Amino acid sequence: MKPIDIWLLVYPGFVLLDATGPAQVFATANDEARDAGLPEPYRIRMAAPGGGLVASSAGVGVMT
Repeated sequence: MKPIDIWLLVYPGFVLLDATGPAQVFATANDEARDAGLPEPYRIRMAAPGGGLVASSAGVGVMT
């Protein structure tokens, strides 16, 4: 089974939890699938206008 691409959009000044919260939900689903001997169902990606390093409102950068 081909994994489903999950794209999370970030932009300068985004709230870190708004991106990492959903990312963690899909990462946990991947962990559960792997523990059950199944392929990971999701491929998590970050995207931003222009790409590159994007700083959150907390100053933490995310590479897209």
